[in-house]
Amino acid sequence: MAATSIQDRTSEFKSVLATAQRKQNANKMGAQRRSLLTDSQKAAANGDAQPRRSDFARKAAEIGRGISSTMGKLEKLAQRTYSHGG
Repeated sequence: MAATSIQDRTSEFKSVLATAQRKQNANKMGAQRRSLLTDSQKAAANGDAQPRRSDFARKAAEIGRGISSTMGKLEKLAQRTYSHGG
């Protein structure tokens, strides 16, 4: 049986493990930070001038403008009705 030299590599292993853990934690934090950004912040980070809105957001904005317009017309109608003694 040949003599085998055994070397303690515990400190090297701990060093590699600590480095891997730091990288993993940094990646987790980076992903969390990216997910907390708004679309405009993401666009600014990517260098885009204006973020693209989803179809849902565009339609919701259009509906909101329609509701606002209708409310304005109803207010005018109500003022005319009350001013004419209705």
